[in-house]
Amino acid sequence: MEKSDLSRLKIQNRENTVYKMPWGLIICLFIIVAFLASLAALLHDPTQDPPKSLNEVAHASPASESLASKPYTLNATGYVVAQRSAAVSSKAIGRLKDLMFKEGDLVKKGQVLGVLENDDLHAAVREAEAGLQNSYANERAVQAELSEAILHLNRIRELRKSSFASQADLDSATTREKKMNSQLAAAKAQIQLSEAQLARYRTELEYTFIRAPFDGTVLKKSSEIGEIVAPFGSSTNARAALGIIADMSSLQVEADVSEANLSKIFVGQDCDILLDSLPEVKYSGIVDKIVPTVDRAKATVMTKIRFNNIDEKVIPEMSAKVVFHLKDKQ
Repeated sequence: MEKSDLSRLKIQNRENTVYKMPWGLIICLFIIVAFLASLAALLHDPTQDPPKSLNEVAHASPASESLASKPYTLNATGYVVAQRSAAVSSKAIGRLKDLMFKEGDLVKKGQVLGVLENDDLHAAVREAEAGLQNSYANERAVQAELSEAILHLNRIRELRKSSFASQADLDSATTREKKMNSQLAAAKAQIQLSEAQLARYRTELEYTFIRAPFDGTVLKKSSEIGEIVAPFGSSTNARAALGIIADMSSLQVEADVSEANLSKIFVGQDCDILLDSLPEVKYSGIVDKIVPTVDRAKATVMTKIRFNNIDEKVIPEMSAKVVFHLKDKQ
């Protein structure tokens, strides 16, 4: 029994074993080889045109040509800001009696925009004017007495030569003439004092008239009739200014340019200005000033761009995009 089981055991000969490759793998390899051979033949086909150079391709394509000729640009964003603006305020403290403007009005330099209550100052000016006239009258009276004293002194001197007047008479006349000269000097000083007082009251009265410091446009009205106006708002619940005016001809775009691009920007550089509120209009501009300081928080430098063709549509605080033309740099 054991011998019959052992006879069934055979040692397999590895040399006679044949491994068979799947037909699917063979077909895939054949397709890959054929594709590579076709590609190699196509690349080396002498009938094909040689590849064009980059310059030939650029000249052959109008779109590429326009792209190549387009100047390099650098973009920045900012806002329209009036370079000349002022908060119109008063040097005097008082209640606003009259207001003579509204937002959007065009004003001229020296135009009265508001008036504070000033009845007391009008009265003070009239009093000072009367005091000045009294001083003038007093000077004329003293001048007349001095003239009479001089004549009297001259007569006494002539009489003294003829011994018709005593030495006491001569001394009295001389003293009177000197006294009149002193009174005349005091009268002239009183005139100067009266003139100074009148000038002071007139100046204080003028302070109650709030005037425009330059030609411009009213951007904001900050006060109403009946409110207290004070310099710098020093009083409680007082207004520091009547309003804000700006010279619209001084509008510029203040754009933030990255510190890394600062070397590409220079004064006099041409640029385009695009306003978000007027997307259909493109304004030309020029770099007017590069502020010599860096904003550390934003790592930017403020650059001011002046409009070449500004119109009345441009107003302060409009958001703007500036396109700097880098090829314009010499």
